[in-house]
Amino acid sequence: MGTEGDGIDCMICGERFRSVGHHVTKKHHMPVREYRERFGIRPGVPLSCQETRAAFAAAIHRTIDAGALEAHYAHNAERAVIGGKAAAIKANRKGIPRRNRLPVAERLRTVRKVIALVAEGSTIIGAAREAGIGRSCLHEWLKDFPAEREQLSALRKPGPIAKSVEAISTAGY
Repeated sequence: MGTEGDGIDCMICGERFRSVGHHVTKKHHMPVREYRERFGIRPGVPLSCQETRAAFAAAIHRTIDAGALEAHYAHNAERAVIGGKAAAIKANRKGIPRRNRLPVAERLRTVRKVIALVAEGSTIIGAAREAGIGRSCLHEWLKDFPAEREQLSALRKPGPIAKSVEAISTAGY
């Protein structure tokens, strides 16, 4: 299966595409994982041609230049586009800091920063983003810090659905 040049062949129907993943899902109703297994394509092997991966990499660079993507995320995104997901994972193991590999003290400091931002009125998601981590990462880290998890739970504001349920229950419905 060649990924060089301007296209890549679908191994089911033989048609040529810039990226075969979407085609396989829509036309052949087959998940990409199943397609890879059926034809023995390793997870790190790209399912898009070299031109398409280069175009995605250029788009990532434009996004970085516009300030919409932090450089450490961009490096991994570019590696994933150019060399497949396996290359991005390999890059993370070689000197590119991953959030979940931070020392415990730095994770605790970041969690406490999120708590302080939530106490000032930010949403949990907004505070996590401002601290430089995602919501799921924050929740993973909170498993290691039960006191901080309780503190954040106490600050948590009920969302619109919880407010509606509370209003209905106090009205006697």
